[in-house]
Amino acid sequence: MNWLAEAKDPGQLGPELATLRDRLHEVELEQAENPLNQARSALPSRRKRFDPSDSKARAYLETLDEMAQLQQQPEEKAQILAERVQAYPSPQALLQYGVALQQLGRHREAIEQYKRVPDEISHRHYNLCSIYWCLGDFDEALVHLLRGLARQPDTAEALFRMHQ
Repeated sequence: MNWLAEAKDPGQLGPELATLRDRLHEVELEQAENPLNQARSALPSRRKRFDPSDSKARAYLETLDEMAQLQQQPEEKAQILAERVQAYPSPQALLQYGVALQQLGRHREAIEQYKRVPDEISHRHYNLCSIYWCLGDFDEALVHLLRGLARQPDTAEALFRMHQ
């Protein structure tokens, strides 16, 4: 915007302002066509948490899930999943958000998300095992590996049969 303040002749600004106005219009159209923005627009603006039994909220949560799956950029994916977890912190969303944070190297934040997942879900423990192993805390990694196997006995049995 410095060029706007530095222009000596306001008449020279006409083409630049027209270009700026056109680009702003394009951005507004892109945002209006964004499925996430469309889903957000149907929700009350003050609420931050949503019940998936509400059809409008369910559409919003499903759109967040779809957008996260399609997102190739890890940082943007983490942002979408952060919004998803804030809106309705289901165990699956917490696990996905933790994985995204782990891929970004944000291990402590990922641990926080995994610890919010109910203890009986084995993937919580497998993911915590993975992080603690990467951090060099092998004792804690082993604890979570064993907890994961205890909660999913079929996996333990399959591993046992593989080594017979």
